[in-house]
Amino acid sequence: MDTLRSIQHLHAAYILTWGVHLAYVLYLVQGFRQLKREAQELKYRRR
Repeated sequence: MDTLRSIQHLHAAYILTWGVHLAYVLYLVQGFRQLKREAQELKYRRR
């Protein structure tokens, strides 16, 4: 019975870890998109 609970906790930790990784990657992608957008805006302002 104790082994089953440990495995459930292991699965929960695994899912949570991948959720955090996915959220961080999405955060980085959003930052790069914003940076690209701002670079384009600066390029058009210089003309």
